[in-house]
Amino acid sequence: MKRLSSGSLFFLPTTMKTETFPRNIFPYYNDLQIKLAEEQQKLIDFIGLPFKQENITEQIRRKKAHFSLSDRVRLQDVFRDQYSTVQTSEKVKNNIELIEKENTFTITTGHQLTLFGGPAYFFYKIIHIISLCQKLKEDHPTCNFIPVFWMASEDHDKEEIAETTIYSKKLRWETNETGPVGAFHLNAEFEACKKEFLQLFSNSQFNEIEQNLLSFSGSTLSEGMFHFLNSIFQQYGLLILEPNRIELKKILIPIFEKEITQSISYQAVSTTNVELQQIGIKPQAQIQPINFFHLQAGKRAKINKVEDGFTINNQHFTKENLLLEINKHPECFSPNVFLRPLYQELILPNLAYIGGPGELSYWIQLKGIFDIYLVPFPFLVNRISIFQMDHSLHEKLVKLNIPFLDFATKTKEEIKKEFLYTNKEAIDWTETKELIDLAHNKARFLFDKHAPSNQKMLEAEWKSIQKSLDQIIHKLDKQLNVKHDVALNQIEQVKEKFFPNGSTQERVFHFFHFCSNGSLEKINLIISAIDPFESDILLIQV
Repeated sequence: MKRLSSGSLFFLPTTMKTETFPRNIFPYYNDLQIKLAEEQQKLIDFIGLPFKQENITEQIRRKKAHFSLSDRVRLQDVFRDQYSTVQTSEKVKNNIELIEKENTFTITTGHQLTLFGGPAYFFYKIIHIISLCQKLKEDHPTCNFIPVFWMASEDHDKEEIAETTIYSKKLRWETNETGPVGAFHLNAEFEACKKEFLQLFSNSQFNEIEQNLLSFSGSTLSEGMFHFLNSIFQQYGLLILEPNRIELKKILIPIFEKEITQSISYQAVSTTNVELQQIGIKPQAQIQPINFFHLQAGKRAKINKVEDGFTINNQHFTKENLLLEINKHPECFSPNVFLRPLYQELILPNLAYIGGPGELSYWIQLKGIFDIYLVPFPFLVNRISIFQMDHSLHEKLVKLNIPFLDFATKTKEEIKKEFLYTNKEAIDWTETKELIDLAHNKARFLFDKHAPSNQKMLEAEWKSIQKSLDQIIHKLDKQLNVKHDVALNQIEQVKEKFFPNGSTQERVFHFFHFCSNGSLEKINLIISAIDPFESDILLIQV
């Protein structure tokens, strides 16, 4: 129960209606993505253990055997340091202390540091790992399960993090900085974006979202995102990891060395790519001879192998000089898409990684690297996909008598055509016109018999009657067309609500788009509503 600023009481909804739909009936997923979500047994050579409840115990055994006490202490020290100056919940503090115990494991997701955590699937990823940890604790009460969010602070794609959309309003952060986005400074333009976002909730019944947005502060984007996510998810014990730290990067020194001297990952992934192609799967990402970057001021530079050594931004290095630099300053190097997952699994006692369909598609190229370094491969879990529907949208569906699945699987033109075919009300005026013709003939007979001199008057009046009837028919047809125009317009509106600009709702709108009252109680409701082991698409109505 929440209290309004006026002092009156307002009860938030405590349940939500849900419907599930098999992912394979949606046209938005390719065959590989369906297999990763629903048919992992067919990919066992590339993923190891399929994500099933009956495989959890074996995954726990493998990770426990691989992850040492010193690994746990190092990770615990990193988290203690990261949270040392932050106000957080007892649940977060307790999870940090649990890390050193051999029966503690993590469930991880990660994402780029997109503007204010948009779009909605950013939040759905975190909700999923929290729900899975809760379910695992129920099933394995002697173990501890901690949700971890991996901040992709070293990513350098500025365009992918600069915008977010809410209420059809696009907010964009302008910055001239380049390089790893986590180091971008929260400048005046960022504060202007935040102010504009805050104004959208200035008249909300609750101030929860406003408080969370205000917590997005600090000198850099990484700091701001850390505070923002802690503000929202600390009550669930979420641990937020900044991986760009020297004490963690030291683990990668021997990995980086083998990249330079042996091209280990290039060979492993190239072999896997051939095997994937042999079964009709096109590799998602292109492997490079060297799979890490050099971090410089404002740059995340590619390392190129040349005949007499290596080049980084036109600067030449011998093999010996580059290896020396790696050992002296591992924090100045950054794993790419092929080595980042290995880095993650080296520093976390992790059982599963939750990601999107495209994201998991490149993970199946990686198991060969994990096998070389004897690192257990995590479960690959397709994140939940959700469509949200408020009361107004639900009412439109009911009124139109068109199921959600039609909007999900058909174009709006197809939906309109079917609607008109089903609802076309063809009014047959034949019987009415026949009765009027009978009356006309009867009148003509009577006038011939009793008033033949008035026949011209009769015909004139009868033309007036026929004209009036035509006007009545026209007006009724016009009214029916207006009614259909309203329905056709509503079909457009519903399609755009669920699939804005031809994309899916969760890939366009920010999660706060669905929290117009300013409360984040919906997070609790979704955590309670989902089954973290299921891959079905979820339609929810509060």
